[in-house]
Amino acid sequence: ASVARQHGAPVFVSLHANNAGPTGSELWLHPAGGPRSLLLARRLQSALSASGLPQRGINVADMGVLRPAAQAKGAAACLLEVDCLADAVGERRSRDPAARRVSDRGRPRSDRHR
Repeated sequence: ASVARQHGAPVFVSLHANNAGPTGSELWLHPAGGPRSLLLARRLQSALSASGLPQRGINVADMGVLRPAAQAKGAAACLLEVDCLADAVGERRSRDPAARRVSDRGRPRSDRHR
């Protein structure tokens, strides 16, 4: 978040993979995140849903990385739990090139395939 803030990034997505719990993706927003963050989460959810990945919804929590003060002014921010790697199906999906292409759509070109 600090690098995105320093560079004035208009969008911040924190990517994670659960190691326990149900399979599928879920998105998290900060309660003070605003309408741009909700729109970002909905667009990500739509892209992931189109790929066939089960959806676990958009949730709200006071996560430090998503606090507006941690972001560039006016930035849209969300945390994306892509899938559950402890689940055999979720782990297989994480290795699937088609599923990874969907995840890459939201990543900056400079950060892809590192």
